[in-house]
Amino acid sequence: MRPALRPQPAQEAPPPDEGLLTHAVHLQATTPVDATLPGVAAKGALLLAWHPTRQRLLAVSTAAAVEYDAVSGARRNLVEVTGTPLRVCYTPNGSAVVLLTKERGIYSWSTASWKRRVLLPPDPKYAGKKLIAGLLAVSAGQHPTVYWTPLGKNTVRMVHTAPIEVPKGAKPERDQVPGVKLKTENKKPIVGLAVHPTERSTLYVLLADGTLQVCMVSGAAMAVAHALPIAGINAAAERVTLHALEHPTLAGGVLLAVEAAVSGVSILEAAPRQEPRLLGTLSFGPGSSICGVGLLNCGLLCAAGRMASGNVQVQAWELLGDGREVQVLPTAATPNMVWDALQSMVGKAALADVSGENVIARLHFHAPTGGIAVATALRGREAEAAHARVPLLHLLDGSDPAGAPARLPIHTGLSFWTSRDGDSDSVVSKLRFPRYAHVISGGKVCSYDLTHGMLADYLALPPANAAGQERRMVRAVRSAKQSAWLVFAKVLSRKRDGAALGPGQCEFSLVKDSEAALTTGQWVLPGADGAFVGAQDDMAVVLSNPGRFVSVYETNKLTSAAAKPLYAAELKEGLVAAVYPGPPAHIPAPPTPPPPSAADRDDADSDDSDAGEDDAAIEARREWEAAERRRLEPPRLVLLRTQNNQLCLAEVSPSAVTYSNRTRVLPVRAALQLRTGEAVVQVAWQSLLPADNSFHSGSEGAATAAAAACALLTTQRLLILNERLGVVASAGVPSDMGLPVSCLWMGPALLLSTSTGQVVQACWDGKLVHLCSLLNSSPPALLGALADRLLVASRSPATGRAEVSGRGISALQPLLLGWTSLAMTKLVPGGAGRVRRELRALVSSYDATHLGAAPLERLAAAGFPDVAAAVAASSDSPAITLAHKAVFQAAAGDWQPLLLMVLHEWEQSTFHPGPPPRNSQLYAKMVALARSCQQYGRFRDARRLLEAAGAHSELLALCVFQGDFQALTALAREGGRDVERLADQLMAVNENAFVHGSADGSLYGGRASTDDWRVSAGEVAATDGEHEAEEIEVAPAGRLPFQEASLQVLSAADPALQGAANGDEGQPIDSLDLGTLEAFVGVAGATVIKPAVTTPTAAAAGAAAAVMAAAAGGAPTLARMETGLSELSNPLELPGRSIGRSYESDGSAHGAAPAPRQDETAAQAAARADFRRDTADDEDDFFSSDEESAPTETDSRSVTSLATGSVAGSQRFKISIKSADEVQGQQKGDLGALRAAAQSLRLGGPGSLGGNSTDSTPFATSRSISTLNRSPSGSSAKPGTLPPPPSGSMAQPPSSASSDAGAPAVAAAAAAAAVDDPFADLFGLGAPASSSSSIQLTAGKPPPAPPASGAAPGVAGGPMRPLPPPTQPQSNLLSGWDDFEALFAAGPKPPAQPVAVTAPAGTAASTGAFGSMILPPPPPAAAAPSPPGPAAAAAAPSATGGAPRVLKKSGSVKELAPAASKKAVEEGLTALQAGQWDKAATLFGKAVDQGAAGGGNFARQALQLFVAARLLAAAAGALRKQPGTAARLARFAVALPLLEQELAQRVAAVGFAVEANMAAKNYGYAADQLTWLIIQSTSGMGGLDAMDLQDKLNACDRAGGSNAALPRDEDRESFAAIVGSCSQRGEAEELVANIVASG
Repeated sequence: MRPALRPQPAQEAPPPDEGLLTHAVHLQATTPVDATLPGVAAKGALLLAWHPTRQRLLAVSTAAAVEYDAVSGARRNLVEVTGTPLRVCYTPNGSAVVLLTKERGIYSWSTASWKRRVLLPPDPKYAGKKLIAGLLAVSAGQHPTVYWTPLGKNTVRMVHTAPIEVPKGAKPERDQVPGVKLKTENKKPIVGLAVHPTERSTLYVLLADGTLQVCMVSGAAMAVAHALPIAGINAAAERVTLHALEHPTLAGGVLLAVEAAVSGVSILEAAPRQEPRLLGTLSFGPGSSICGVGLLNCGLLCAAGRMASGNVQVQAWELLGDGREVQVLPTAATPNMVWDALQSMVGKAALADVSGENVIARLHFHAPTGGIAVATALRGREAEAAHARVPLLHLLDGSDPAGAPARLPIHTGLSFWTSRDGDSDSVVSKLRFPRYAHVISGGKVCSYDLTHGMLADYLALPPANAAGQERRMVRAVRSAKQSAWLVFAKVLSRKRDGAALGPGQCEFSLVKDSEAALTTGQWVLPGADGAFVGAQDDMAVVLSNPGRFVSVYETNKLTSAAAKPLYAAELKEGLVAAVYPGPPAHIPAPPTPPPPSAADRDDADSDDSDAGEDDAAIEARREWEAAERRRLEPPRLVLLRTQNNQLCLAEVSPSAVTYSNRTRVLPVRAALQLRTGEAVVQVAWQSLLPADNSFHSGSEGAATAAAAACALLTTQRLLILNERLGVVASAGVPSDMGLPVSCLWMGPALLLSTSTGQVVQACWDGKLVHLCSLLNSSPPALLGALADRLLVASRSPATGRAEVSGRGISALQPLLLGWTSLAMTKLVPGGAGRVRRELRALVSSYDATHLGAAPLERLAAAGFPDVAAAVAASSDSPAITLAHKAVFQAAAGDWQPLLLMVLHEWEQSTFHPGPPPRNSQLYAKMVALARSCQQYGRFRDARRLLEAAGAHSELLALCVFQGDFQALTALAREGGRDVERLADQLMAVNENAFVHGSADGSLYGGRASTDDWRVSAGEVAATDGEHEAEEIEVAPAGRLPFQEASLQVLSAADPALQGAANGDEGQPIDSLDLGTLEAFVGVAGATVIKPAVTTPTAAAAGAAAAVMAAAAGGAPTLARMETGLSELSNPLELPGRSIGRSYESDGSAHGAAPAPRQDETAAQAAARADFRRDTADDEDDFFSSDEESAPTETDSRSVTSLATGSVAGSQRFKISIKSADEVQGQQKGDLGALRAAAQSLRLGGPGSLGGNSTDSTPFATSRSISTLNRSPSGSSAKPGTLPPPPSGSMAQPPSSASSDAGAPAVAAAAAAAAVDDPFADLFGLGAPASSSSSIQLTAGKPPPAPPASGAAPGVAGGPMRPLPPPTQPQSNLLSGWDDFEALFAAGPKPPAQPVAVTAPAGTAASTGAFGSMILPPPPPAAAAPSPPGPAAAAAAPSATGGAPRVLKKSGSVKELAPAASKKAVEEGLTALQAGQWDKAATLFGKAVDQGAAGGGNFARQALQLFVAARLLAAAAGALRKQPGTAARLARFAVALPLLEQELAQRVAAVGFAVEANMAAKNYGYAADQLTWLIIQSTSGMGGLDAMDLQDKLNACDRAGGSNAALPRDEDRESFAAIVGSCSQRGEAEELVANIVASG
């Protein structure tokens, strides 16, 4: 039932205007806090308390009081508790925690030192009589006063927290005695107690008869100043609580909330020193009980009511005040039930579901952030704890979800950072910014001057309108093209006679820049929101207050209140809630040639040409110019958000409007449905077209290019959309980073800030890369980006007004990441050629000497290895070693340095001239480099390395691939008996296929081909010759363009408004002072409060400031690496560095210098240690952009453990990350322990429903076939690894191990090399990335082999996310024979892409020899990658007369089955593949019974298939009526590892799992499985329709990629391990029965 505020007759206010669109609020779940204490059993319910200003939650149990970070869930402090806790709270300033115990003791802890003080020791006379209930109130002030009383007593006791000094021998005054009773004439029981928020001597007392007393405390006495009866309260029959809240609009006033569980909540307000007056009473209807009240800083009054079902409803009211009275307006919460909100959070928050014995006891509201902590208890026993996990929610204001200042940020266009003064200039010499950025502060538009950093008032409306109603500016929209503002203000006063609007409604005015300080607000019209539309912003679209229609005005005619709109139209999709600008650009049609001029005509010089002909030519020219303007002008589109959260792209051109029932209706060109409860934070468009308008629909790449991109930031994720609202990428912000606050376009880079002060870059593939951290105490909003800093706007905690500060960064790295990720999407008009020009301009204009390996690897992977090689060659960073430089040179085509480096190490080793041992790092390096050479077609170098390394097995495989059987025979003689035996087998199987095969069907025409191949792909191949000979200039240390701000530059996002390059020079922008702390933490005026003048930090900062001054032309250049400030911005995203390591946020003990990092000099390490000492006492830890602990492309929810070192004092927390091997080792432990784990296995029952699992990680993206360019195994690239070649792999042997007994040692050596030797990882060979590019292979030439521009690197794991376990080495080369033999299978498969191979000179031409060939698709993840060309048909050994092949069993269940059960197994597999789950389960059960003698391996594998079939059968039965249960059972079935070996059966099971999970709205999970199915389809798996799969995948993306019924803690891996431990059918039956029953 919807709660309602019942106004009292004496203060009855008119109802809200019917034309007001209901204010929207959103209830959103976040990661819960795990308050479990190791080794401590929960005996009583947790006491919860919020910090008054920070996002910290205190949880008190009988064992300890623990303070948690409410965003990350990390434990900050822990102290032991004496006694039984009864009441707890923070002091109003947050400086201490006060605890009242049942033993009548009062204790406090300082939140700075967490030292305990005993304010009131327990009274011994009450030792055997504990308090059942008590009241506690703490006053404001530096030394607050504590008031308390047992519930039902008639007196109040007082305890001072300030130290009291009593002269020696003297007695303290009565009011100084701890726990003194305040004298009062009251004789009635006290049931409620509260203290004034600011006046420490004003006390509010609620008596049992419902009387509210306002008491003044003086000394040890309490006098009643006012008494007011509250009707309807029955304190004897219901729980009553009194709240005193600071008044949101009345200075010094207070709002009183009398919370009665059954009767409702009575709201009163009181001016200073005046009697309270009753505003009204709210309730949730019969059968409900109030379980929480709060007032948020944003002006929302919140209440929670528990329904009879146990669910809790949350409702909020908007409080508007005009200085005389408060107006209370209802809001609409989406969702408004706690269960519904928690179900949208995948994970352990679902434990708050009270469908069982758990019940929600109370909701605690956090005023600054809107956070809600959910206290749970056992049903009927609220004093007992249900569990130690605290679910968390956020109540978000729909109009201002982030709580940051409203602003008009400076977005920069795509090519802004590379704009040059002339065509001949190769270096950007000057950046020209607009003079001002704007924020709304205190109801005014304020301008921030970039030249001197001052914030000044710019535009303000009069405080009252013509009807005398007070108002407040809420938003402003600016048109740089019209130099005008649309300013919107909300009415605060009640509707009076003659007033057109009521409270909560908005009015607007259009103000010119020239009139901003003179005639603002002289006229107003009703309107709630609006935007400018048109190429020149010549139209303004304004939303009506009811949301029923929008009015379209001509901008130049909108000059007075009498202005009439062109028309008003509705939206058939529903009421409109918000208006945003439409796309700024479109891809125009091809241009038409201009009419011939007079000089071009044959009769130009004729004497009989008359004036009429000249006029006709002029008219033709004008018509052509007008047609060109219309061609380039984008459609007049506006983006509208409806009340049901749908985005509609509507056209507002008068000619496009249609009619329906005599009402104008806006035509909708595109739509996108957002999630329920998802609030839009910001919409920002970015044009992708080149500034010269040269790109059109007939240009190359126009079919895939996008004209504009939209950054859509919501409270749950960040979406990148194209101009048709198609989803390009989606990224969910990790919950431990807080809520999204703002986004900013920095050229191609999209930056995002969060409420915890983290700034990340959202790449175009959906990945998030950490950029830097801020130390703001309020949510920071990005206002702009300069070449050396970010501009950050935030609200001052002291005044509430906006302030702007700078945070030092380096602009080059985000710009490079932006361009490379954009290039890989194929969306950029102009393609790779345009991106290459931009990259060259960037590296030549901005200091590139400090870049690390990560951005250079991205450059190489995106198809620009020459740029990466040039930057690496000029790098001064210690992170770029000689090995890195050699690798990038090899990727760019120059392999000699890399080959010489490795061969030189071999020649200088003690093993030379023999091969190195197989367990050595040198062997691992040489073999890894040889594999890379094969991928790039450099077979000569590969053979040279393999011969030197003595890797005979791989060398033999390469010889077979090349058809060089003479070399194979020679190598067999030299390699020993094992090698000779393997060579004989290879010869027997393959020689006839090469030598005696038909000329038109055999590979290489029956002759050996040992020449190198040239590999190129896609656009890179087309532009290869253009840049091959060009030298890339790299900017030296300290180079930055000169920065200036000019009034002539109207916009940095629109090239047409950036001003003439040679016009007004503008004013120089002052360089960022790197000697201040503000440059590091982004807080205005931040300083280190320590005498640190002579520290290395100060010297380093001064040197860095000299660098910046040198960049502006002031001082001599100084290498940035010499300053101690290595990197102001570096996303530490190297996944290989974090696996198996531990990270600490501090890095060392206080006062101890941390060990220098790999990319850090000793001086820098000393500076870092000193800087940490200077800031050691700061309460908040923050990530610096050059910290190793900074979060990168990761979701920190994958952190394995968080622990503290002791139970007292402020702690630093160590994050321990387990490697994949450790996790596997734990899973493969004692089988009995695995069975025991089944008792605690989280199966995700009905109460554990969750939401978005895809967008909750930083890697979520829109999936399609074109985005599947990744490693089949999903493994990420290692630091410094050679990027994969374009599309398929070159010749790669089927196994990296041989049949030798030393294979495990080789794997161990490789693992050791990966950890101990940073050089070894440079040659890690990942599976090749698939590509849709056209491949050209040319034999006989070994020039450069750049990787495909469209080849995406593998999904990175990041230092907080463990990588997938490595593929286990094969013990025998022939164990992977099926994949290897497929290279030479009869009959080529249908081509995925055309491939051309040219025969080398010296190879006899034959029909089809080196003719048209088909590049095979990448193999599945478990198989060895295939060589890049198919072979001709190979005859069977028996047909060719070769020796029969003797193969070991592959280990499949079919081969392991004994004779008695083989038939049942074969029929079971067939039934499983056909989707006959019941029949398959019966057959596998029969096989288990019949094959009891088949051995443990067969029994376990057969039982796994039996369990999978049983689960799928149960899922099929529940699909129609219980789709959530069916989806869960299908997920557990697909998780069983044996299905990965039986590929055809796994495809059938995955297909059913997709169907079931789409029915349950688990679109994220279904999309992941569809991605795998598409890979199998493109890899040649039969029976799959790739187009149908892609259609389903698109449907999942359109649905948002969320998971409506997938618990975050669903432990499918442990379940698979438990099933694998079963050895008897009875165990499996019992396990299946338990899982099915839990649904």
